[in-house]
Amino acid sequence: MNKHFSDIHFHDSYQTEWKYVDISEILEPTETKGGLYLGNSVISQDLVYLKENKIPIILDVCGQKFVYPEDIIEAYKCIEAEDSPYFDLAQYFDECLEFIHEHRLKGRNVFVHCKAGVSRSATIVICYLMKILEMDFENAYKFVKMKRTCIEPNEGFLEQIEKFGKKLKEKIVVHQPIQN
Repeated sequence: MNKHFSDIHFHDSYQTEWKYVDISEILEPTETKGGLYLGNSVISQDLVYLKENKIPIILDVCGQKFVYPEDIIEAYKCIEAEDSPYFDLAQYFDECLEFIHEHRLKGRNVFVHCKAGVSRSATIVICYLMKILEMDFENAYKFVKMKRTCIEPNEGFLEQIEKFGKKLKEKIVVHQPIQN
């Protein structure tokens, strides 16, 4: 996969150095499922890149409302989310996760982005891994962080992800058959 790189290096709160990239592959495409990509709004407007890398599905979590040519982008969903710890991003979790999964199951690559690909879109991708791959919060976060080192959901989003994880666990417990 072609990658756009920026020559910007940062250190997160753990003093881990990371390099900012425009797009990161989170889940590779397989014979039966499309891949999952996470990044910034720069890539969302690079139609040549999207076409060359066979990414026809976009989930925009910053409300940019870009109009795409249908021959390149087959499906586009726009969520107007603020990158604020007080914004209720959780209200969109189910809608976003269903959109991603529906298209991946059809073998289409999905690109999830916000402005920088660090907080809002990372939150959605972490929740997707928790629900679909049944990862717990810590493992989903670490997995996405390993693939895109610059992620850093704000503290409000981290709380929402943790609550989402608890709800997922409750559903699993409720649906488990009773053992005799």
